[in-house]
This record gives sequence, structure tokens and C-alpha cells, in this order.
Amino acid sequence: MAKKSKIAKNDKRREIVARHAARRAELKEILRRPDSGEADRSAALRELRRQPRDASATRMRNRDS
Repeated sequence: MAKKSKIAKNDKRREIVARHAARRAELKEILRRPDSGEADRSAALRELRRQPRDASATRMRNRDS
């Protein structure tokens, strides 16, 4: 069983991921599209880098609660 502090931190990460998920998906779609311009890609990449690290879904853990 995980410590309560780790569970709380993971719950906070889940909230951050949910909050940023829609905009993050839009930015990643701009980066994936081959027809997007270089300026659009660099702007999308800059905005994606400005988001918090915990906004990435890979930072979440499957913990016992």
C-alpha cells in the first residue's frame, strides 16, 4: 500500500492532467499534422513546453488507494 502523501500527490497529478488534457491534445495534433507550417509547429511546441510536467499522462501512477 502506498503512503498517503504519495496517493495525495498522484491525485493532484490526475487533476492537472485532466485540466490540461484538451489543450495538450490540440497542440500534439498540430505537431503531428504534416501540413502545419513551421511557425505553427514552433509555437505549439513552445506552448507545450510551458505546460507543467505533471500535465503529461505518463507522470500518473496506478496506486492503491
